Amino acid sequence: MRRYVSLACVLLGASAGAQEPEYEALIALRSSAGFQAALQTAEARLSANARDGDAAGVRALVYANAVDYLAMDPAEAREKKLAALADAVRLAPDNPWTRAAYGLIHLSDDAASAERELAACVEEQPDFIECHNLYGDHLRKTGRTEMARNVYQDAMLRWPRDGELVVSYALLWQETREVPRALRLLEELTRRQPSFARGHWHLAVMLYETGGDRSRALREAMLALELDPLIWNGEKLLEMLGDGPAAQ
Repeated sequence: MRRYVSLACVLLGASAGAQEPEYEALIALRSSAGFQAALQTAEARLSANARDGDAAGVRALVYANAVDYLAMDPAEAREKKLAALADAVRLAPDNPWTRAAYGLIHLSDDAASAERELAACVEEQPDFIECHNLYGDHLRKTGRTEMARNVYQDAMLRWPRDGELVVSYALLWQETREVPRALRLLEELTRRQPSFARGHWHLAVMLYETGGDRSRALREAMLALELDPLIWNGEKLLEMLGDGPAAQ
């Protein structure tokens, strides 16, 4: 894992003795390297100041994503994220990192409360991208297409180059049967940000799901895994495309 943490720091221009990378930039990588580096930074800052609300919220958010990005066992991740969230809520309940973590963690067991928290975060802290992403995704996944579109479009005006936001917007177009437009968004993303692993991964998945070029989907999936070996379901996708261990 240490090798990937170093990669995250290199991507962000960090070096020994330099200022620590900002959490926003690390999370925006949407990679195992970025999340691991964010967690290490948060833990270091909490060791220096146990009342650091930003660090507590970031730690909770990382553990909320630990199954997908850190390949953590689900039971272990659940224990860690709930403990980290309790600390974050105690220290800084209105901190946007805490709100984002609360929303993501509780969407599965208290969706109404989680939705209220994310909506409040978007309304009261409009310059914080993570809540826009999470709130838009929740609206999209619960069938409120136009509300999700409004959240995404507003966010795209603020952060047009955020990779995860572009992916989410592309998924909205796919789900509304605008597949060519969705594919164009992902193709443009992979051209503009060739090191963004999830752009390649989602392009591969979308090509597979929509009956697109299977060989191209395989190339994109392999590139995603090369960029981030811990990418969620990467090996499973290779198997589906006919190049994983089960297909040999």
